[in-house]
Amino acid sequence: MAQGLDKIIIPDRLRGQRQNKAQEISECIRQDIVNGKFPSGTLLASNLKLAKRFEVAPLTANKAMNFLVSEGLVIRKQGCGSYVAPNIRSKQTARVSHCLAIIDSFNYNDPAHNAAITTFSETMILYTRKLGHQIRLLPYGDICQEETARRELRGVDGILLSASCCDPLTEGILAKLKIPVVLYLRDGLGDAAFHQVSSDLGTGMREAVDFLLSRNCHELILFYETHQNGLSRRHALLQAISDVAAPIMIKEEIAFAERSIQGIEVYKKGLELAEKIRGNMIFCTSDIVALLLIQAFQDQGMQLQHDYQLVSIDNLEAEHYTPFGHPILTSIDYPRKIIAQKAVDLLLYCIDKPDDCRYIVRVPTRLIRRS
Repeated sequence: MAQGLDKIIIPDRLRGQRQNKAQEISECIRQDIVNGKFPSGTLLASNLKLAKRFEVAPLTANKAMNFLVSEGLVIRKQGCGSYVAPNIRSKQTARVSHCLAIIDSFNYNDPAHNAAITTFSETMILYTRKLGHQIRLLPYGDICQEETARRELRGVDGILLSASCCDPLTEGILAKLKIPVVLYLRDGLGDAAFHQVSSDLGTGMREAVDFLLSRNCHELILFYETHQNGLSRRHALLQAISDVAAPIMIKEEIAFAERSIQGIEVYKKGLELAEKIRGNMIFCTSDIVALLLIQAFQDQGMQLQHDYQLVSIDNLEAEHYTPFGHPILTSIDYPRKIIAQKAVDLLLYCIDKPDDCRYIVRVPTRLIRRS
């Protein structure tokens, strides 16, 4: 008889959360495997039963099991089901060296933001497990009150903190815990009290400026977001133009408030500006903005490359987000997987070799050209 269903305890904070639900399900099962509740050879619940238990689609349950298979914790036998892999050492026989926590919002409500963000947490989870350590997933709500944060982070040796969850409130709370924190997903260095792993926008921006010059671009229309990363990317572009004294003038700047980039405002602005854009070169500080503009321009009868040109940042199309069916954007690649792995490596180093230094790691970016 299949095990791993009735015994699984679903934490209250995970009930009702749909985004990254597959990760949450796999984490629940993983904890029971590591804790020895499900020893090697245990037949686990089917995808249908897991889907019913966690109130998700069977495809989500299947994705959760795929995470465990990729980590070597579960094996699948065709026609028989999923089993806990042989020779799995539980906590009862071997102590996992460290317990890390990922703190992120986990509530990205559209495919574009999912593509932009979830690669970080998925890579961190798989990489941490591969190194033989434990990891927890905690939403922002678990750390914005000191008492709750201390309870939820009990037993955690270090924290991987998304910039979306770093504000004066959480920064003050986490600083009191006296455990290492590595901040990721912040393009500008800022003045955070934590270690940081981020992209080095300079390398990709210099390649982008070279590309603009190769296209005889002397005027540029700049679309940017007013959140911290959007402003950092705008500054990096202007700095790259200045560094090589490139004869490129910013013809016009259009700014979008942080929440507006989720759709309608960018699209409406694209419809409004379509004719004005014709024959121009555009630079966008995110692919999310760029792809919405392209859709608006297309709906006005304008085609990328033929009627206008565009360069962006993020390379979301490499994350399987291709709303136009295939990759079309020339975009500065944001090295998500490398940043995620470097963040884990840095955090483990700071746990094992604590000191008073604040470490900053910058991962180079590069321009991906598409015709």
